[in-house]
Amino acid sequence: MRSCEPGRSKRRSVPMAAEVSQTLELERATAAHLPQIRRFLQQVRRRHVDFGAEDLPGLVDRAHFWLAQEGERLVGLLCVQVETRPTTLPPTAPTRGYVRAAAVAHGYSPAPLLAALLQRVEGELRAAGNVPAYQLMAYGSAPWLLAGLLAGDFTQVDSIQFYQLTSLQRRPLPEPPPQVAQLAPAHAEQMADLAVLDAAAFEPLWHFSRQDLLELLMRSRLQVALYQGELAGYSALSSNSEREMQLARLAVHPRFQGQGIGRQLLWDSIAHARQSGCHVLALNTQTSNRRSQDLYRRSGFQAVGTAIPVLVRLVR
Repeated sequence: MRSCEPGRSKRRSVPMAAEVSQTLELERATAAHLPQIRRFLQQVRRRHVDFGAEDLPGLVDRAHFWLAQEGERLVGLLCVQVETRPTTLPPTAPTRGYVRAAAVAHGYSPAPLLAALLQRVEGELRAAGNVPAYQLMAYGSAPWLLAGLLAGDFTQVDSIQFYQLTSLQRRPLPEPPPQVAQLAPAHAEQMADLAVLDAAAFEPLWHFSRQDLLELLMRSRLQVALYQGELAGYSALSSNSEREMQLARLAVHPRFQGQGIGRQLLWDSIAHARQSGCHVLALNTQTSNRRSQDLYRRSGFQAVGTAIPVLVRLVR
């Protein structure tokens, strides 16, 4: 799940910026901190958590997980997980890391605290010395989180917009589009080729690796589109609940775009969701991806909620 091992546990006294008057101790998280981390995440209001409770021990052991302590009191944390670099990621693309958790206690300024924790994470990344560059990525809209990450030199590069197609059981199914491609269930042995297709269809920031696709195959209805025998695209449809399904992925290789294959895959997903008794079909896409948004709107999807900012920071 990552490409380098973080350093051993260290505690360092760091004078914080003027907004935080106390001198805090920054410490690498260890298994001994697990009960304290769990309590903190349960109690603190300013928290961003992008993992399941069962994942916490593994993240503490293998990710870049730093804590801010005042005496024996935990007042902040930051966890960044660096992926094992996919072989299908373009050679010039930086290795990706994801902000899995960030939290700041009441009474502490997020900007200087998260910036200080981020310095420790970056120090570990640079010390590894085996990767030319990392691209750290975070999603979130909470003002405190945005303030803290922007203070740590993150930049907003995009937003994620959510869409829904509602009342599926009452909505008449539109006429099917022309059958440009042959659709068929995906198989595990196709995942390596699908990862190559995915790398061509999406920017490196959004790329799904072979392992990502294998995991998607285990929990989704994954369909491939074959155009004159060539792998041209795929879709992944998963279940959120008894009433709602999620179009987790829809991709068409650039060589085959503009021929109606994306529309065919989308119609197939809508039809399957409706046949399955689903009432709502949800999806999300980047606001910069105008083509996909146009396709979804033409198919009856409506934007819901507020777009979520996507922030990145390059570490060399």
